[in-house]
Amino acid sequence: MFGADREIVRAVTCNGRPLVVRRLPPVLDGRRALYAFALSEPTAGRVTVNVVRGRATATEHVELLGGHLRHKASCR
Repeated sequence: MFGADREIVRAVTCNGRPLVVRRLPPVLDGRRALYAFALSEPTAGRVTVNVVRGRATATEHVELLGGHLRHKASCR
């Protein structure tokens, strides 16, 4: 799960493979959109996130919290 300020998430990928991402219902004041995706197994590394900011698109990389899982599956 991750948040996005004044952005719309269009896609999340792991090693180029698209992941199903969904926007969660608003929480607190609703200023930050929350998104979630699932991986089929414990995974280290980072996912690539494509977002829209205003009229521009951008690519971000989000670190996964599985850094201690170096021997497991990995996103790059």
